[in-house]
Amino acid sequence: MRYPYYRCTTAGCESCQKSVRAERVHAELESLLAKLKPRDGILAVVRDRLLDHWAERKLDVETVRKRRQARIDEIEKEIKGYVSAIDKCSSPIVLKRIEEQIQVLEAKKIRLGGRITKPKEGDYDFETALDRVLGFVKNPLSVWENGDLSQKRLVLRLVFDEPLVYDRETGFGTATFSLPINIACVPELDEMEVVDMVRKSWNRLEVFVREWAESIRGLPGAEKSMHTA
Repeated sequence: MRYPYYRCTTAGCESCQKSVRAERVHAELESLLAKLKPRDGILAVVRDRLLDHWAERKLDVETVRKRRQARIDEIEKEIKGYVSAIDKCSSPIVLKRIEEQIQVLEAKKIRLGGRITKPKEGDYDFETALDRVLGFVKNPLSVWENGDLSQKRLVLRLVFDEPLVYDRETGFGTATFSLPINIACVPELDEMEVVDMVRKSWNRLEVFVREWAESIRGLPGAEKSMHTA
């Protein structure tokens, strides 16, 4: 019977070229993942706050879009007025000034980015993506246990912010967790601190949701709703 091993290849390490049974390492890793359990109700708090921030962002973006569009409409109206004036003007000096004004207005319109198209509804469903991510955060061990090698590697990349360090004598060192895991699973944070972290880290968390939701799509154990037991 063959047993898989991990071998240290770090030059200068006292364990360099020494091996440890993969079964042992995996058992300790699974024990570590099993401890990553969000506290009761904390995922609901995180979800509510993130959806609130998303709604505020959409409102802000729509407000900016409307303001820019209103300014573009004003500029286009001014341009049309000057173009109409050209047909009625016979003075070369006045014509030159009108053309200069049109050029100035066209330049302003270009700086505004041209006519803005309203985003289509349903292009990106943040709430669905968020629920998928929170479903993973709720139980990353399930994905690890049911996934293949590439999916297990993905779990390590999503859960830990830095590569894990393993000692043959003492096991895994202190783990550095990714931001979503920190917010949901670190027991030292109370609810107010979690809400504050969500507020301060909104931009980063929105990126995490987009990237993670796509990465874990279809993973075994990752598609369950965060509301299921």
